[in-house]
Amino acid sequence: MSSAAVSTGNRVAQFIVITAVISVLYQLFTRPAVVSTPSPSSTATPLGSGYRKGEDSRRFTSSEITGFLLFLGLFGLLQHKKKQDKKADIEAEQRQIARIVQSQRNSLKNAVSKASGTPVTNLPLDVLHELLLFLSPKDLATCSMVCSAWELNVGDAAEALWRRVFQRDFDEAGDRFAQVFPIECWRQFYFRHHLSRAVELARLLGITESRKCVAIEGQVYDVTDFLDLHPGGPHVIGDAVGTDATVIWDQFRHSDEAKESMQQFLVYDQVLARPESEKLQGNLETVVARWRKISWALSQSHCFGRMAPQFANVVFRFHSRGVISKKHVSS
Repeated sequence: MSSAAVSTGNRVAQFIVITAVISVLYQLFTRPAVVSTPSPSSTATPLGSGYRKGEDSRRFTSSEITGFLLFLGLFGLLQHKKKQDKKADIEAEQRQIARIVQSQRNSLKNAVSKASGTPVTNLPLDVLHELLLFLSPKDLATCSMVCSAWELNVGDAAEALWRRVFQRDFDEAGDRFAQVFPIECWRQFYFRHHLSRAVELARLLGITESRKCVAIEGQVYDVTDFLDLHPGGPHVIGDAVGTDATVIWDQFRHSDEAKESMQQFLVYDQVLARPESEKLQGNLETVVARWRKISWALSQSHCFGRMAPQFANVVFRFHSRGVISKKHVSS
């Protein structure tokens, strides 16, 4: 037996008891004083046979009151039951709609999952790369977090894709920078190069052309012919060759004339000369943190004298060990 049926039965029983009590009270409070009078005739008339002497014919009897109250009570119960049934129908309809919506949502989710997963793994790499090259670096970095299929095709193991992305955004293949630091992972190298291009270009010019270059505020300056002319001596700039010397430059608080004279030593690079709006906005947090450590170590490498290049290489490999192991696991 359901709880609704029990509740309805309790209400009916309560109503019957209350009706009976009301009927009794009504009879007690409305009973008039009856005066006994002798009957003039023992024969009752047919018209007055339904009434008794001393009673008001306009008074309702207890049975009439009970019937009327029962009628009102049953009507109220029927209305209440009707409202409950209507409410139950509405709730059932809402549950049905919710089930349909959830079913459609699950179907759509499965369809999207199939559409975003299976076709990607089945597409030829050339076709897939052509499609992915329409995405920005930020979107490509996000794709690798979607699922394992995207990670395989867009993550650290996707060397061919990130080579093409590098070519697209830097207008060169980028292999020449392998002379500065080993390129263990092209995806990591791509994002790091946005931060390290000035330093890598300065070191590359030292390797390929024996030029003494420094990076200051994201630009490269060839100070080969200025080392011996520097008022502080050649070691001041010489210790910063091949590193980011922005901090040292700011510490000396050079005059505006000195800043203007530095422009004659500027090494023009079309990538470094781009306006800020065309440069990569944001980067991978791990790449930024790793490059800060490497850049600081490079600025201190002059303390090792002739062993500075070996020290720089060891530092770079030490901080890149996580990238190398992750690439091997992905492949």
